[in-house]
Amino acid sequence: MGPRFSGFLISAMVFLTQLPSLTDGRDIGVCYGLNGNNLPSPGDVITLYKTSGINNIRLYQPYPEVLEAARGSGISLSMGPRNEDIQSLAKDQSAADAWVNTNIVPYKDDVQFKLITIGNEAISGQSSSYIPDAMNNIMNSLASFGLGTTKVTTVVPMNALSTSYPPSDGAFGSDITSIMTSIMAILALQDSPLLINVYPYFAYASDPTHISLDYALFTSTAPVVVDQGLEYYNLFDGMVDA
Repeated sequence: MGPRFSGFLISAMVFLTQLPSLTDGRDIGVCYGLNGNNLPSPGDVITLYKTSGINNIRLYQPYPEVLEAARGSGISLSMGPRNEDIQSLAKDQSAADAWVNTNIVPYKDDVQFKLITIGNEAISGQSSSYIPDAMNNIMNSLASFGLGTTKVTTVVPMNALSTSYPPSDGAFGSDITSIMTSIMAILALQDSPLLINVYPYFAYASDPTHISLDYALFTSTAPVVVDQGLEYYNLFDGMVDA
């Protein structure tokens, strides 16, 4: 079975763990970042998520205070290293072992780790070529600590799935194709999803004249776009299908 695709609606802090549609009852979660001020405590945030029926959290990097708050919550958690750490994780198995031992092992009995994400839109940055090896090393580390059921993936920008990607003038050119081929092979081996960042807000903000606010905010009561018999009530579904 090949890799599945999962979608993230970062701008609205909605995280879908399967093929995305906000109306079909699939699992919904949030991307939880700590960049900001006057933020509620992680304990209060976890409590809010639980009372709101949110079953999944994605962290952009290990936050010990959030991991502590998530203990015993029953919420599934996806998390990865910072992009700037990918190279060291790829080059040195012991670095990957240390990362897992520090950020996963102490919480493994009380926190449900679902996915380890190696790179947030690191394609096609300077860490691109290191992503497959970093994924493999983290997989090895997880297995060595008895966590082999936790799957490893990466998070790509939406245009990474375009037939015109990578751009011809990109810094890495056709190398990205071979890198993505390696990544997809790893995902297929684990039956792991490929994660995609989808940003309807930016699409709306760039063209508010032609994109209605209702279409961007999931509040349209009638189809806004009809394409070859397919009806789209919200911009998110339209972007993912495109």
